Amino acid sequence: MSLFWVFAFTFMGWFSIKWVIDHKSTVDEFSKNNALMIFGPLLMGVFDLLFHTPFTEILLIPFQQAAAALHFNMPQISSPLAIGGAVSLVFLVFFGFYYLLTWAVTVPVFMVSVFTVVLPIRFARVLAQIDRNNTFFWLTVFVMIVISVWLTQL
Repeated sequence: MSLFWVFAFTFMGWFSIKWVIDHKSTVDEFSKNNALMIFGPLLMGVFDLLFHTPFTEILLIPFQQAAAALHFNMPQISSPLAIGGAVSLVFLVFFGFYYLLTWAVTVPVFMVSVFTVVLPIRFARVLAQIDRNNTFFWLTVFVMIVISVWLTQL
């Protein structure tokens, strides 16, 4: 295993623990910017209605091009509120998916990180219960047995 993968796992392990423990403050920290991205197109539609401007229709062009490329019939939407609401909904779905994807990636890495720390501690406690004065001896015996079994499998 290269040093890069050790660093990458350590990095992911640390930030998965940070995410699981402190995800609410991280979400609060970025929620203002994300709320602006989510509700911005809807507000743009409201202002288009108030000031009679066509700026919200510009947001619909990439969606129409993507629908045409995918051979999907997209209805013609002319209401600025509907366009802004649709774009806001797309952003909301994107951020919701991103949040769920973050949990899906961090939970397994978090579990591996926790087991990496907890299992050696539990193992040391088991060895201490066998013989408190010679714990290192029992660790050596266990490692020797594991290495012997592993080498016989080669």
